[in-house]
Amino acid sequence: MAFIIPPEILLKQSLRLCTKFGHRVKLSTVSSTPMYRAAVCTKLAEPLVVREFPVPATLKETEVLVATHACGVNFADILTCKGLYQERRRTPFTPGGEIAGKVLAVGSKVHGIKSGDRVFVLAFGKTSGGAAEICLADMASVFPVPDNLNLVEAASLIVSYSTSLMALTMKANLKKGETVLITAAAGATGLAAVDIAKNLIGCQ
Repeated sequence: MAFIIPPEILLKQSLRLCTKFGHRVKLSTVSSTPMYRAAVCTKLAEPLVVREFPVPATLKETEVLVATHACGVNFADILTCKGLYQERRRTPFTPGGEIAGKVLAVGSKVHGIKSGDRVFVLAFGKTSGGAAEICLADMASVFPVPDNLNLVEAASLIVSYSTSLMALTMKANLKKGETVLITAAAGATGLAAVDIAKNLIGCQ
C-alpha cells in the first residue's frame, strides 16, 4: 500500500483542488486542525473504514512522527483484522505492521534520527498502525533506510527480516560455520532467513 499525497491542496466550498506532484501530508478537511487519514478496523472480519484523526501537535521525548510512503500487508495483518491472530486486538485499531516513510518531527530525546530522514518503522507495540498517512512511533522502532532501497521496497522487508533474525539468533542461536535447514524458503520470511543465515551469520 503506497500513499501519494499531493503537496498543495486548495479547499473551496465543496471543491478540493490539488497539484499532482510530491509527497507531503496536508489538511484533508476544512478544519483548522491538521488531519490525517487512516484505514481503521472498527469491527473484526468487516471491511476497513477510512477515518480522519488530528496530527499530533506535540511529541513525547522519544517519539518520532513519520509520513507514510508505503505500508506492507502481511498475513498477520489479515488474521488480526479477522480476529484470528494469536494476539486478539481490541477495536478500533489501524493495521499495518511495517512501513517506510520520511520523518516529519522528533521528540526532544530522540537521537540518530532527524526530520527528513528516510526510515523503516516496525509498527507494533507503542507504534500506531501503518495503514495511515502518518505513523507515530517510539524511536526504538525506527531504523534508517539504506540509500540503495526505495521506500516501497523498504516497506516490504522489515517484518520478514526481523522475524527471521530473531528466529535464527535469539531462538536457534546459530553460529558461523553451522549448517541450517530452512523449509518453505520460497516465501518472504524463508528468503530472508536464507539471506541472513548465509550472508550475515555465515552458516552453510
